[in-house]
Amino acid sequence: MMAGFLYFRPQHTRPITLADVKAWGLGYAFERAPQSGVCQTNTPTGTTGSVFADPARHGEGQVKMDMDAQVWRKIPRSGLPDVYVGYWKESPPQPFDLARANQLSGYTIRLADGNTWLVPTVRYFDEAACQLKSNLPCYLDLDETGRPIPGQVVAAYAQLWELTAPYAEQMLATGDGGPDVSNEDIYQAARTLLQVNYVMDFVELVQLQLLTTEQLAHNIVALAVDWPTYLRWRETLKKTELSPAIVAG
Repeated sequence: MMAGFLYFRPQHTRPITLADVKAWGLGYAFERAPQSGVCQTNTPTGTTGSVFADPARHGEGQVKMDMDAQVWRKIPRSGLPDVYVGYWKESPPQPFDLARANQLSGYTIRLADGNTWLVPTVRYFDEAACQLKSNLPCYLDLDETGRPIPGQVVAAYAQLWELTAPYAEQMLATGDGGPDVSNEDIYQAARTLLQVNYVMDFVELVQLQLLTTEQLAHNIVALAVDWPTYLRWRETLKKTELSPAIVAG
C-alpha cells in the first residue's frame, strides 16, 4: 500500500495548485501538482478546508480526510499560513514512499523508525590524494584543449558543499582542532541531507520519529563527508606508520 503524507489547509476551498504549495512553504514535498479536495467539519481544526497530497505517492481514494484513521499535527512555523500534516495510522510513510525521482548516491543508514534511508555522499575521500573531493553532480565543462571535464556543481545541490564544510574540517582536524558545531546545527544539516533524497522537512521527520537526541543525526553528517572511507584510510596509516599531509579540498 502506498503511503505518502497528507496535508490540510484550513479555510481554503478552491483547487490547490503547485504554486500554492510553494507559497505555503511546502515546495519540498511536491514534485508535481497536488490532488486536493474540500473537507467539512471532520478535520484537524473542526472547520472547512482542503486536504491535499502528491497523488503519485498515494493509492486510489487515499487523498481524503478520515480523522479516526489518521494522525495529524499542525506544522509549527511563523509567517506562513496554517497547514497540518498527517498520515494513515495503518500505513506510515516508508522510505520508498517518500523517495525523490532523482536521488544522490551515498550510504544507507538505519534510523530510529527501523527503516533504512539513503544519505547522499557530498564529499568523498580520495585515498590516493589524501583529500576530500566533491561527489556532487556537475555541469559538463571543457578544459583549454577542448576535453570534457566536470564543471560547476548543479545549482540544486550547490548549497551542500558549504553545508558539509564544518563537518569535513572536524573530521580532518587533529587533536581538538576543527570548528565548534552545535547540536542544533547538526540536526539542521541532517534534515537538509535527508531532504535531498526524500520529500520531507522537520515536521515529517518528527512525525515518523526518525531521529533521537543521540548519535543518529551526527552519523548522517558523518556519512555525507565519507567518514567510513576516511576511517579505513586512517586505520591503514596506523598500521603502516605513514602520515602524509591531508588537504580538505
